[in-house]
Amino acid sequence: MYDTQLNGYAFIGERTGLKPVTGLGLVYYEPQTDLKVEGLDSILLSDGFMMSFIGKLLPIELRLIRLSQRC
Repeated sequence: MYDTQLNGYAFIGERTGLKPVTGLGLVYYEPQTDLKVEGLDSILLSDGFMMSFIGKLLPIELRLIRLSQRC
């Protein structure tokens, strides 16, 4: 889904002097939902709860067309 967007950013980055772009990745966080009932007291607060998140990295294929490659 973000493939085209990140490759567009890579193209813009190289055109504005941030080169060479050698790789792409999407960093995102997922909520940790595999809690046991016994551990619920550790996340409950008087006004809500704490939710833990796990960081993820999704490598994205770099499909950058450099100006020297164009005909």
